[in-house]
Amino acid sequence: MEEKKVKEFVKERYSKIATNEESSNSCSCCGGEENSIIKQAQAAGYTIEEIKSIPSDAVFGLGCGNPTALAEINSGETVLDLGSGGGIDVFLAANKVGDMGKVIGVDMTSEMVETAVKNAREGSYENVEFKVGEIENLPIEDNSIDLIISNCVINLTPDKLKAYREAYRVLKPDGRILVSDIVTDGEIPTEIRKNFKAWAGCIAGALEKQEYIDTINKAGFKDVEIVSQHIFTEPNMDERLIGKIISVQIKAYRRLNKESEKCGCGETSETVNDSCNDGSKESKEDRCCESESDDKSVEVGCCESKSVDEPKEDSGCGCGLDNEYPDESVVNNPDKPKVVADADFIKELENYAHSIGIKDIGYAQITPEILIKDKFIQYPNAIVLTMEMGKEIIEATPGPEAQKLNDSAYEKLGNLSYEISDYLREHGYATEVAHPYGGIVKFSQLGQKAGLGWIGQSGLLITPELGPRQKISAIFVSIANLPLKDGNEHSWITDYCEKCGKCIKACPEKALIEKEVCCGEKETEFIQKLCIGCSEGCTYCIEGCPFDQKEYTHIKERFDKMNAKLKSKK
Repeated sequence: MEEKKVKEFVKERYSKIATNEESSNSCSCCGGEENSIIKQAQAAGYTIEEIKSIPSDAVFGLGCGNPTALAEINSGETVLDLGSGGGIDVFLAANKVGDMGKVIGVDMTSEMVETAVKNAREGSYENVEFKVGEIENLPIEDNSIDLIISNCVINLTPDKLKAYREAYRVLKPDGRILVSDIVTDGEIPTEIRKNFKAWAGCIAGALEKQEYIDTINKAGFKDVEIVSQHIFTEPNMDERLIGKIISVQIKAYRRLNKESEKCGCGETSETVNDSCNDGSKESKEDRCCESESDDKSVEVGCCESKSVDEPKEDSGCGCGLDNEYPDESVVNNPDKPKVVADADFIKELENYAHSIGIKDIGYAQITPEILIKDKFIQYPNAIVLTMEMGKEIIEATPGPEAQKLNDSAYEKLGNLSYEISDYLREHGYATEVAHPYGGIVKFSQLGQKAGLGWIGQSGLLITPELGPRQKISAIFVSIANLPLKDGNEHSWITDYCEKCGKCIKACPEKALIEKEVCCGEKETEFIQKLCIGCSEGCTYCIEGCPFDQKEYTHIKERFDKMNAKLKSKK
């Protein structure tokens, strides 16, 4: 296909979307009507809070990820968005760089730029700028950008190497990129590759995953890393493409770079390690050749410090488990899984789950911050399940017997999850079970994202039905239209927990401590290695929680009355 004709078609397509002459719902990365657009944005990784924080006309439902969620954008930085569209990522980045920073959006269509400028004016953004330009020939000065983001745009250009070389040119020497894009894993039919609409729909121009990575390396970038990936699915997708289209989030640096540790107020904490030959600056977490006085590390030679007692990532239960659990579903996944479920089937699924012992069910999109491991999740759509912890677990004294009861509860929920997985597979949907005792996702965060409840100071999910007394599992599923919730009505729990603090006092091992942070505020820190919840079945933080002792509604009513009295006194 001629490069010029492809670019002209793509330009015309997105110009019509910008002026509402054409809906975005025929694009493989796009939504449709307003509600569909919001759902698509959520599916790509944007939270409803993020969507509500920016001008509504900036959201077109275009994209395959949320680069601003992974890019670690810092106050005062200069950020460039390649293919900025209506400005969604520009405005989200602008909220993070603050008044001292700046975000520039570049788009090849003047209609999109005009729309974005209008949105900026209506949103009173003064730290943004939009320019008409092509990503293969950026209207940006050399060495002027701290961070480049892009969302499902680079695959639209036939010359991706040129686009990445331009990105390299405009970055500062220590600059970085965080790109969301579509790649392929398997043969794409020739007639699709040659289809103009498929080019405009992000599919035809997508490279094989390794070829895409090689292109970034060839442009000069270092430390190229896929930080997140999942199979891209959508209703009415050509069955020849199912399982072959992958959404990836890629990070890379202009040069080898060790990022310094930063706190929320923008202060930087660095140390220079003179004993390493390269003399590079490293964060306190990453420095080598140093033994801590409390024996946390053992020196094994320059730049090869081995950790022996550092806590692992949070598994969501607060224990940092790192177990691998093979999927023990009995029914095999279908060869051609269905990706759409109607409301009647969802209701039938929920009724079945409740009938076998599941207490509550929610739905969420898997986004990178919820994953613990760098694990490939084939289906980013999750069914979240909770099961009640029996009183016998709560009342048991920490030790072998309590741990046996705890393990038994995890095993029971795991088996229930496999049964629901089989039910889904029997009805034509593909699944992958995240065992509640496994270390794949942060289950409490996933439950909060599904709208089931809110995370308390203990790090446990607090729900209206069970308080903090539940086990959580998830099933990743091929259903692309799960009924996701908008917002979360339980966020008030954060304020309540800050005033309560009973879980902190109840912890016998002092795994929960209150500390001052850099700007005079206080926060609760969870010291994972001290927690004996999954080694001895300790549940004192649950037993001490008011939500385990009294009804959710009762606590909410009293808290609202207290706040109303305080407000009236002011």
